[in-house]
Amino acid sequence: MKLNKAWLLGFTFIACVLIVGCSSTDEGNANTGDNSANEKQSEMEKVFEETDKIALEFYKAGFELNIPKVYEMLSPNGKDTIGEFVMGMEGNELDVPADQLVEDENFKNYKKQNPDKFKEFEKLNDEYELRRYDNVYDEEKKEIIYRVEPWYEYETFDNSNDYNYISLKQNNDGEWVVKTFLETIIPDRISDKNSGTIIHPYKESEEPIEDEYGFDD
Repeated sequence: MKLNKAWLLGFTFIACVLIVGCSSTDEGNANTGDNSANEKQSEMEKVFEETDKIALEFYKAGFELNIPKVYEMLSPNGKDTIGEFVMGMEGNELDVPADQLVEDENFKNYKKQNPDKFKEFEKLNDEYELRRYDNVYDEEKKEIIYRVEPWYEYETFDNSNDYNYISLKQNNDGEWVVKTFLETIIPDRISDKNSGTIIHPYKESEEPIEDEYGFDD
């Protein structure tokens, strides 16, 4: 009888040890999973923090028709097609091929002679939208797509076509470059153009915009 009781106590003790051990293992696995998810989220946030700035920088250069800056930020394939890069205002496009303006000195001379063909990003105030499609990004393709509006004019309206997409791609050196200029064509990987994260929301400005004659619009 005493032997049976001793055996029962021993069995109970071993069972408790096994249960506690399994619970600790499960909890450890869960914590490991949480940590991995948190680390991945943190890495993505760092990536987006960097690419948001680059997308805004390229948007500004494109809006102002700063051809040398645009050329500098493009990928090698993008640089090859700079001659087809038409970014001027509708009805007032550049009358020379863009590849003739990639040199800073040539661009400055042309801009000085044709100031009416260029805009200033600052005049937009907060009347622009910058949107990032988070779901497009993955660690293998290293590509992020943005949507900017407006592109040609100082003002934009609902259901207008005055917007464009910017695709950023990370090269082998870890640098983010503009893969290509996508114009208003919705990339295949975006199912809903109104999805994603708005980095800079469009805000109605209270400051009037002066036209070329000094009158308020």
